[in-house]
Amino acid sequence: MTPSKSKNPEYIQVSGYISRQKAIKFRAYCKAKEIEISEVLEKLIDQWLEEQGNPLD
Repeated sequence: MTPSKSKNPEYIQVSGYISRQKAIKFRAYCKAKEIEISEVLEKLIDQWLEEQGNPLD
């Protein structure tokens, strides 16, 4: 079993504010599809960085 991301030094927590309604829908969808919220966020951030030309590379 792999350690949780919260205990893995290769991961850090990020946060932001979105509308309550959007957060509720997002969490419900992830739960229904059995998808980790972190997986979705990481994929979306990767896509966004790619669109930006990977400014940190």
